[in-house]
Amino acid sequence: MKTMTKGQLAVLLDGNESVEVMTLEQERIAAENNLLVLFCQSDDTLEMRGAIHGEEDAAGGGDFALILEGEQFSDDDSDAIQRAGANAVMRISDEYDNEDNPRLIRVEWCRKDGTSWAWDITSNLPRVWFTIWDNGEPFSGALVIDLDEVEPLKQH
Repeated sequence: MKTMTKGQLAVLLDGNESVEVMTLEQERIAAENNLLVLFCQSDDTLEMRGAIHGEEDAAGGGDFALILEGEQFSDDDSDAIQRAGANAVMRISDEYDNEDNPRLIRVEWCRKDGTSWAWDITSNLPRVWFTIWDNGEPFSGALVIDLDEVEPLKQH
């Protein structure tokens, strides 16, 4: 049984400063509840905490996708089909229209719409959004995703 929902965690994290987005205790609770927290840090990384712990190069922004353990995916470098050994967030080519990808996670650096934030993250996945601050100013949009709510991919 879950002890925290994605909405409860987002409320807890909303307004935190970029130097400490999450405490170790919050990361542990997120992991125990299969919640994935996505946020950007500095000027070049997409950070993952909770159900996945790691980072991806996001310099300049880009498109990413969530892959669940056991799902097959194509490696862009070799076109070889691989099976994910663990849940992961991976960069996907932006040469294609990714708008309809149900697992799309889009990271934008310095949006052109007048937003003062350095980073924004949007997704087609069920999510709750929150804001990270830096020195009292909005710095980054961020997301909490409940991996238990993600539909498995239909694989051939």
